Amino acid sequence: MEQIKTLNKVYKSEMDVLDAYQKIYKPKEIKKYRLKKSYFISIKIKIKDHHFVTTLIRLFTLLPVPTFIVKFFLKRSRMDSNEYLSQAELLELVSVKNIYVEVIAEDVYIKIKTI
Repeated sequence: MEQIKTLNKVYKSEMDVLDAYQKIYKPKEIKKYRLKKSYFISIKIKIKDHHFVTTLIRLFTLLPVPTFIVKFFLKRSRMDSNEYLSQAELLELVSVKNIYVEVIAEDVYIKIKTI
C-alpha cells in the first residue's frame, strides 16, 4: 500500500524518482556478529637445512604465546605503509579466535594459529 502512495507522489511530481526508489527498495540491514576473542597464539616454524635453529625456535614456542604479549610487540613495531595489512588490521586479526595462517616456502614452513 505504501508503495502505491509513493508511486502516486512521483506521478504528481511531489517526490523525486531517486528518493522514491530508496524509500521503496530499502537496503537490508546486515546483522553484526560478535567475534570470539583469542587468548593464545600457537606458532610453529621449521627452517630447512638449519635443524639447530629450528629446534631452538620450537623450544621457545613450545607453549602457545598469550595474545597480549604479541599485541604489545605489534603496537611498538614499525610497519611500512606499503604492506598488505596495516598495523590496526593486524592487531584486529590477532585478537580474533580461530584464525589460521600457513606459509609454505622453499626453505621455511610457518604455521600460526590463534586459540
